[in-house]
Amino acid sequence: ITSIQRSSQATAALAALSTDLHAYISELGLGIPCAFDVVCWVTEALSKLPALEPQPVPREGTAIESGLGLRPSPDSEGELERQWIYFIGFYTKSIRAEFCQAAASIGCTGFLMPGKPAVAAVEGTRQQIDRFLYTTRTETFAQVAPSMRKMQVTLLDRDVERVFEGFDELVMAHGGHKRKDISDLSSLQKMLEEKGIGHAFEFIFNANTK
Repeated sequence: ITSIQRSSQATAALAALSTDLHAYISELGLGIPCAFDVVCWVTEALSKLPALEPQPVPREGTAIESGLGLRPSPDSEGELERQWIYFIGFYTKSIRAEFCQAAASIGCTGFLMPGKPAVAAVEGTRQQIDRFLYTTRTETFAQVAPSMRKMQVTLLDRDVERVFEGFDELVMAHGGHKRKDISDLSSLQKMLEEKGIGHAFEFIFNANTK
């Protein structure tokens, strides 16, 4: 039996969006022209809201999980995927910590290499990865001006085996460069090749150097 109604997940997400938008506008301060930033923020947030779809009505002895406030285990059912993310630069320590915590709390594994450029790999089911991307875009990066959000979701590897045990920040700074935030891409490439996923390095950096 199904009923056509807004899902509890969509309702909760919409309420959270309203609260987050109010906080975002408050942080911009009085007298600052912010219409464009607000439109960008709302457009991006709305694109990630759950779709309106038929919701099953539970029968006696069954339960339906809303998907909000839960912590999926790394072994949640479903095909595992590995989503690669590229950043022109990713520096702020507090945002980096929130990014890693968001992935770990959902049950995703992988890594974030901060610096310039920055790269992240997120392993999990499609549901886990989508939830992580929604969280980072609407919460983690909500405090960052839209013009500074240079996050590009790139290569997606499907039907994979996990190669990372947790979700960690891997600092690979180029020691020979005068700027300490420049990433050591040779170390990243070596690490990925050792794990058998070196193809991602070629794809990401070929795509972003054309």
